[in-house]
Amino acid sequence: MNPSAEQDYLFRHAILQEVAYSLQPPSERSELHANALEVLERLFDGALEECAIELAQHALRARAESPVDSRTRSFGRKEVRYLKLAAGIALRRFDLGRAIELLQSLAECPFADRATRVQALRECGEAALDLSRFSQADVTLHKGLSEARKYGMRGEEARLLLHLSRVAYLTGKLPEAMTYGDQARAIAESLREPEIEFAVLHDLGALLFQRGQAKGSQLHLDRAVALARRLGADGSLASALNRAGAARVMADQTAEGEPMLAEAYEIATRIGDQKLLGAILGNRGVVLRRQNRLEEAIESYRHAEQHNRQLGIMQNVVTNLDNLGVALGLMERFEEASAAHEEGLRIARELGLQTAVGFGLLNLALIRKRQGRVHETLAMLTESERTLRKSGAMRGVSNALINRADSNHLLGRRWAMLRDLVEAGRVCLDIGDNAGYWDAEERTFRPLMRLGVYAELYERAKLLHQAVESEVLSPRLEYESLYWMAVSADKLGNRAEALQHAMAAQQCQPQPGGWPGPSKADAADMAELVARLGSG
Repeated sequence: MNPSAEQDYLFRHAILQEVAYSLQPPSERSELHANALEVLERLFDGALEECAIELAQHALRARAESPVDSRTRSFGRKEVRYLKLAAGIALRRFDLGRAIELLQSLAECPFADRATRVQALRECGEAALDLSRFSQADVTLHKGLSEARKYGMRGEEARLLLHLSRVAYLTGKLPEAMTYGDQARAIAESLREPEIEFAVLHDLGALLFQRGQAKGSQLHLDRAVALARRLGADGSLASALNRAGAARVMADQTAEGEPMLAEAYEIATRIGDQKLLGAILGNRGVVLRRQNRLEEAIESYRHAEQHNRQLGIMQNVVTNLDNLGVALGLMERFEEASAAHEEGLRIARELGLQTAVGFGLLNLALIRKRQGRVHETLAMLTESERTLRKSGAMRGVSNALINRADSNHLLGRRWAMLRDLVEAGRVCLDIGDNAGYWDAEERTFRPLMRLGVYAELYERAKLLHQAVESEVLSPRLEYESLYWMAVSADKLGNRAEALQHAMAAQQCQPQPGGWPGPSKADAADMAELVARLGSG
């Protein structure tokens, strides 16, 4: 053996250590581990976190190689205690690989009680999920679910169902994800435990948003925020605020969403939640992009990507890269944008993130479109629509269809364009997205005009105007309804009605931070129509 400045003795090779260890009788090994455990507990009294893993290992070996007696049970209890302590430290430090190993040992420890084993399986599955180990997460969570159901642990059953819901969503099985979520909701309603109710509201709110049900999503997430405030749970509050703020920003309600994200960031920074900080950084980038502060948005996305790479949360890295590509594309930095989208797609495909693949194809297709590569755009959008439809991400399906309609328009395929827009409207209706439906409907007006079906165009524009008056729709849609009623009425020979609608269209005002007003060509059309019909 070789003297060391740092340690009294070192073996020259690990094999020598293993041989020396194996030559000792089991009873002696057990006694040595018991002595080491006692010494460490005495030396680190009050600071056991520093050597929790070593303590757990010594307790395990002291217990495993001694006869079953009261002393063995004492070692078993210590093993459980120190495994829980070490796993908790690893989770807080986001050392997820180590946490998974410790939690697996805890779940298999015969001295751990049922509640501890099920909780260990749940936390192990969640850690595997964060590392995008979806197969491992699925197996572990199902094992925990079976145990929870066997012993009637309803609260844990609901939590495990929610994690399985997240696995299903990330692997492109949104309908299955909603089924798990609904099962968890039913349990929460029967238990009426605030912590379980919060978890259901928080996770289902995110799922509903991905499905395209924006109103239902906001309702769930707002209730989650309110409940977290009542519970005084900072981590839960920050997470709910992040999701609620992001949902509002994506629904063009940036003024409401930005303060929520700012509060979430402040709380997450204060409590040191690195995982949540990575998610918030990405969402703050979306806010900056919506405010047209593109350089700042790009910096935020890159910061979020680096942060999430360090943590090993690769599904968030995919989202960061996709958003980075969108911002670079808006600045017409197409080569950099393509590189970001392609890297995100590569990772998403490697991890089996089907929904992320669908959205990545959609955003890369939009870059190809701006580069004038329309046929390539059309093929990508078709693949995107199929992938998103298969995964159940219907909000993305409608987006892909609308953009494919634009590509068909560029290629002069008017009937194909109309088919895509009608299908996009149907999808929006199915998921309760009225604003999306009317947006798709309005896009059919120009091809209808070119096809000369003026009466059909007038009736559709009139229905849109009625919807604007009865629902909260954008000022742009109000203008478009009046514009097309004016144009089609003029074509049908209804001069007075055409003049009335054209003058009303001219009264529509731009929206600060939102609709910038009509295009120059549309404004000129209305001015010409008013001048011609007014003079007549």
